[in-house]
Amino acid sequence: MMKFNKKIALVSVAALMGIAPVATIAINNNQVVTAATYSQRKLSFKHNSYVYNKKGQGVYKYKKQNAYFKKNSSLKAAIVTSNAKTHYYFYDKKGSKIYLKVYTIKGKKYYNIGSGCYININNLDLVDNSTILTDQNVKVRIDKTVHTNNADGTFNNETLKKGTVITADGFGAIPGGEWIDSGVPQEYYRIAGTKNTYVSAEYTTLLSSVQNGNEFDDLYGTAAEVNGTATSIYNIDGKNMYPGYTTSKHETFAVDAAIYLWVPSEQKAELFYSINTTPIAVYDSKHQQKFERPSEPVFVKASATIISQGVTPTPINTASEAEQDAEPASTSQQSALNEELSKADTVKKSLKYTNASKTNRDTYDKAISKGKTLADSKTATGTQAILETALIKQAENNLNGAKIKVAYPNFLTDYDKVKIRNAAISATGSNSIQWANHDRELWQMEYGKNDQVSYKKLDLNDYIQADTPEIKNKKGYDSSATPASIEKDLTLAKYAKMLDYDMRKSALVAKKNTYIYQSSTKVGLGSNFNVNKISLKNTGRTIKKGNNIGYYTTLVVKIKGQYYFMIQEKSTYFIKASDVKLDNFSTSATYKKYQNMIDNLMGPTQLIDFEISVQAKKNTTIYNTDEYKELTPSKQILKKGKYDFFVDPYVVKYNGAYYFTGGEEFNDDYDPEGAIRAADVAKVVKGQVFE
Repeated sequence: MMKFNKKIALVSVAALMGIAPVATIAINNNQVVTAATYSQRKLSFKHNSYVYNKKGQGVYKYKKQNAYFKKNSSLKAAIVTSNAKTHYYFYDKKGSKIYLKVYTIKGKKYYNIGSGCYININNLDLVDNSTILTDQNVKVRIDKTVHTNNADGTFNNETLKKGTVITADGFGAIPGGEWIDSGVPQEYYRIAGTKNTYVSAEYTTLLSSVQNGNEFDDLYGTAAEVNGTATSIYNIDGKNMYPGYTTSKHETFAVDAAIYLWVPSEQKAELFYSINTTPIAVYDSKHQQKFERPSEPVFVKASATIISQGVTPTPINTASEAEQDAEPASTSQQSALNEELSKADTVKKSLKYTNASKTNRDTYDKAISKGKTLADSKTATGTQAILETALIKQAENNLNGAKIKVAYPNFLTDYDKVKIRNAAISATGSNSIQWANHDRELWQMEYGKNDQVSYKKLDLNDYIQADTPEIKNKKGYDSSATPASIEKDLTLAKYAKMLDYDMRKSALVAKKNTYIYQSSTKVGLGSNFNVNKISLKNTGRTIKKGNNIGYYTTLVVKIKGQYYFMIQEKSTYFIKASDVKLDNFSTSATYKKYQNMIDNLMGPTQLIDFEISVQAKKNTTIYNTDEYKELTPSKQILKKGKYDFFVDPYVVKYNGAYYFTGGEEFNDDYDPEGAIRAADVAKVVKGQVFE
């Protein structure tokens, strides 16, 4: 297979926002060469292999040696290559693509190795130590149950079970993919017939005889690397911008476009790449470095570089047009620019813009702004006009806004939540976005002066689109998973409203000792959820009166006419909704007494990473907080007079008792931090007390 021979340092805002790889992959932009028909090459075998004649009959000798080659052996032979494109190829040492001529004999495919002899293509692995590849779809077996993912690395709800055989139309690294040892990217298969569904190759077996070689160049921004000889930086007039200074010998630039510029000093047109890398490092003859941040478009000669990543851009003009383009913009060139500018208001109201990554929106806005300035200029050249027109079109094409399709808007899966959060991070340009309040709300943290922090609750409807399966519920069966069900059932609506409580101020608790139910059938998630398949049985276990029924109460279901709260923790269980009440404990005098002990220290506004220490007035148990926010006693004891501390502290009522706890929403590391029973606390002080 093709080797990833370089990682380039094109770090962008997009990379930092998690919508592009942290480090990008250098992928050769390979040329197709006209190879000699016969060429002596080293062939490596992956299976024991016989040699055949043109009739498909086995032969005994090949060039005076036995015509049988063992697995992992090699052979020097004049394998036949093709001047025309075929479906099988390898890369030579220069990165050029060499096509292999394939012969079909009695329905089987062979390579010609000269002397009237042929090798079955299934048996050959390498040519000159380069893997043979195909542009055709391949069959791949999944060897471990895995989730598929998008190009940005986000997992999908879709699961491929062990033993599944998929058809793949591409193979290579993806921008959001994982990395394996030594900085080598994990490779992925793209499932044929999809545009954005991938599966890691880590736990797969290739069933086809030849690996697919269709890499995902289009997922990466184009980059050009100086090809070993320092080169100059040019402006749009084809003039050297920094006389006496050149780039380094292997500088890499992000490429916007390819354009022919008229070079006055050479009196000819040359192909250039428009680059958007800033700052630009240039060097004088003594290799003294300086950094430039040009405000105008800058270019490098295409002949001085190689495309090291992404797809080679198509020139936006021709060499014959370049000299004329250097003159004032023509009416048609001005009209083309104005046409793109006239679309801007409509584009900015579209979903592809509003939900696009902030980086892509900013790029489009910048292109429109520059285009407007140029349109108002009386001295704009044709070159400037066609370049800005092309950059606006490209920026619009890169607007990637869309909504996340979810099966049930009111019953999101963990994978839904990851996608929604990533979409919000991308759209807002803020990494300070997290699920909060028992994962019912999406918050964007906003930081002020003096460590003050607040949050803005994001509207989930901005990011999701219902793609609900068409399932007809049986009589007496329904759920709060869809808004439509809630609207038509007032009782269901009443209980569904109870789910959206503030967990720092309220809790769902048992009104009396109440039984726990579980389903004898699996409760599906996402599109696999079907309330009709839930079959509840009484476990005989109970939740005591006044105790929490569970923070991750995610859904109300109606089973045989009876309403239940569904709680998804280590296992999924159900509680009769009629046996549950919402305890607004923050209104109680006891809560206010303890919470005021925190508020008096912190002040009226929430502070980021604010810390308190609590002193035990007697030996008391330290409670652990699990991933479901449940409190369980640990084996640790906080001795009388000793302190324990909390970051982002607050008071919570759990199973009838009040506790000091901390962590999560307003905390930089979002970790829950255990709890101490409030009744056992003598005093609360600001900061950490070290003993």
